[in-house]
Amino acid sequence: MAQYWRPSAQTPVSSAGPVSEGKLAQLSAVDPRTRSTLLFDWDGTLCDTRAGIVATARTALLRWGMPEAELGDLSRLTGPTFPYAFSEVYGVSEEEAREISAIYHGIYDELGPEARPLFPGVRELLERLAAAGKTLVVASSKRQHKLDAMVDEAGLRELFVLVVGAIHPTRVNKQQVIGHVLDELGARAGDCVMIGDRFYDVEGAASVGVPCVGADFGTSQPGELAAAGACAVARDAFDLARILL
Repeated sequence: MAQYWRPSAQTPVSSAGPVSEGKLAQLSAVDPRTRSTLLFDWDGTLCDTRAGIVATARTALLRWGMPEAELGDLSRLTGPTFPYAFSEVYGVSEEEAREISAIYHGIYDELGPEARPLFPGVRELLERLAAAGKTLVVASSKRQHKLDAMVDEAGLRELFVLVVGAIHPTRVNKQQVIGHVLDELGARAGDCVMIGDRFYDVEGAASVGVPCVGADFGTSQPGELAAAGACAVARDAFDLARILL
């Protein structure tokens, strides 16, 4: 199995505990083309935000007072919800993580559209899926108000029936986000498939019985998505079209 950074049990990826190997095996065998409702992560899946997240996190941590020699691989911060990611990756207290997160958001919220382009082919992919009768949803751990602004900025709102992000403290991890989507749509897990770029997406979806297609667009570590139990892994948006249609 591929080795990659993983959180401890304290990180709020899912509050339901680990998914059994049997359940993961069952979900990893699902043909995503049979699912009518598609739940898309945002960062690293539809929108290329990695560079902006990493650069902003570096600045925030340095401003907070962390020595540059202790920063290490900042890409570990892509995927988990802030402020929890700072505690998990750097071992800071919850209060310190909130301080760093406040600095981070103050910087990140000032970034313009150039810091968050859509991945090539994403718009065309979503249009094809919608034309094929698929129900499209954004299911992200990004803050709800920021997610709404970015979806609107990208001109994608009309393609999604629902845009669900994080609202602290009741909806912060992927399991909670996906569970909210199912409740809002009145959908069954058996109707849905998640599409995401990190193992958080795979495991959060599995915890509520939803399979996940991995989007290996440059944010995940080698082998991470397959090892986590993704039912398929796409190299880019064009490959994702082949997998979903």
